Amino acid sequence: MSTFYYPITLFSPDKTREIQIKSLVDTGSTYTRLPGNQLRAMGYKPSFQEVFELGDGRTVQADVGEAIVSLDGKSGNTRVIFGKIGEEPLLGAVTLEEFLFAPDPIHRRLLPVRGLLV
Repeated sequence: MSTFYYPITLFSPDKTREIQIKSLVDTGSTYTRLPGNQLRAMGYKPSFQEVFELGDGRTVQADVGEAIVSLDGKSGNTRVIFGKIGEEPLLGAVTLEEFLFAPDPIHRRLLPVRGLLV
């Protein structure tokens, strides 16, 4: 499957400021990872730390919090990892599911999907 980048709009907690961040769509990542320095500059602080497993089996500890983001006109809160300098922004599976989108890697877009209630 091919990978592609997609813009995420990050809002400040009071929604008075916003920035767009080009992020790699990565359904293998649980949470969305955004640059920690940009999250902090917008007024966000980590709520806790969590251990994550990398693709090569190593584990890392990362700061996690919540932020207000927008994808294709849908806005809301999502969990985010506070990425370190040099770490690529990622649009993770939880955010995609929260916003009811599925990646279309052929056309490099997000497709709306129905939520499941079972």
